[in-house]
Amino acid sequence: ERISLFTIPDLESMYIIEGTYDPLVMLLSFIIAFGASYTAIYINRRINGKGFFHKNIWLVLASLAMGLGIWSMHYVGMSAFVISIPMKHNLVLTIISVIPAIGASYMAFYLTNSDYKKVQIFIAAGFFMGCGIALMHYIGMAAMEMDAKVVYNPVLFGLSILIAIVASFASLYIFSITDTKMEKVLVKSVAAFLMAIAVTSMHYTGMLAMSFYVEGPIRVHTHDSNMIEVVLFVTIGIGSLFGLAILASRLDSYVDFRMKYFDALTQLPNHNQFTEDQHIKKNTKMVAIVHLNNVEKYILAYGYSFGDAIVKRVIKIMQTSLPKETKLYRTEANRFTVIHAPAESVQN
Repeated sequence: ERISLFTIPDLESMYIIEGTYDPLVMLLSFIIAFGASYTAIYINRRINGKGFFHKNIWLVLASLAMGLGIWSMHYVGMSAFVISIPMKHNLVLTIISVIPAIGASYMAFYLTNSDYKKVQIFIAAGFFMGCGIALMHYIGMAAMEMDAKVVYNPVLFGLSILIAIVASFASLYIFSITDTKMEKVLVKSVAAFLMAIAVTSMHYTGMLAMSFYVEGPIRVHTHDSNMIEVVLFVTIGIGSLFGLAILASRLDSYVDFRMKYFDALTQLPNHNQFTEDQHIKKNTKMVAIVHLNNVEKYILAYGYSFGDAIVKRVIKIMQTSLPKETKLYRTEANRFTVIHAPAESVQN
């Protein structure tokens, strides 16, 4: 049996070997975890925001960023470990190991962005995130293929999982209570730093829990991990992370633009857009101002959804009735402005 989790083999026929770590690669692994956490926080702040994209889009992007970052950090951390026996990684298990990282990130962000902000929610979110980090790590460990038996110290094994859960809980709690301050780079950096500690501490505690036993006298080999596979997967993970960050930034800019210049209910240009158009397009002139009277009365009687339905119905009638040379704005809640716009300046 290649792996015996907690049972020490017969020491008379087995020899223990130890590995070493490259400190620079360890630092790189922490930087990757920090970058993934920061990207996830950046995307996460949009989940409960008002915008033109469903919150599940931001939720999936944040989960992919966090999950791929955890996964990439793990394999960079593995490449920092140097042991004097040949080692490579099982391709199937390596790919499978990313699934719990992404899935746990999704569950954790889903819970922390719910309407219920009780401590039990954060405990559950920390549990899911911590277990996901640990499961990804130990599946990754199982992906190692070498001529050695791997034995885990049960205390350090359990401690590594506990560290992941507790640190994840603290990080996710900070994610939530600092939502109103997430525009500040310092606050986001602190939260990302704590999450990066959760990921890297769990990883290296889990590595410390491992002992490697080989049969017969120790034969020293040059470290011969299948670095092509490791570099390939790390490159995919980091590349995906940066891609998600760029995509989130572009979507973020688009949402800000839409929220500033367009009405969320009707998708019509709002007062800000009307003001800018009047400054830029000198050849436009106002045609009419339409005000809906007594809408508040219907809202009080039938609710806001009924009031929204009235506004949408009026907009539909106006859009089908007005000539193409005009442009319609929602300049106030119940007021619409119609301007004459020559064909070359009309925007759909």
